[in-house]
Amino acid sequence: MNEPLNLSVRKEMIEDGIYVAKAGKLRKLEPIAGDLKSVKINAELYKAAKELQKKMRKQNGKKPDLHLIIDALLMEALKDNLIEYAVQVHCSRTAGL
Repeated sequence: MNEPLNLSVRKEMIEDGIYVAKAGKLRKLEPIAGDLKSVKINAELYKAAKELQKKMRKQNGKKPDLHLIIDALLMEALKDNLIEYAVQVHCSRTAGL
């Protein structure tokens, strides 16, 4: 008949990143060369992303990498029809452009 599943939990310290689980082992996915660009963000955005990361961990136990959170925020913002206006207003306030 069916044997009971032998599920065991193993705790390990791993560095931040994106992983794939296969055959009980974690493999870290490395970004494609040139795929990630370095962009400076202000302290307010960094703090908001960290708070969202904490909130997500409390809600569902998952803590996505900060770059994934910021990617998601930007991708959603690009869907907004008013984003160009919002960028213009923000630039005029902060940089006088």
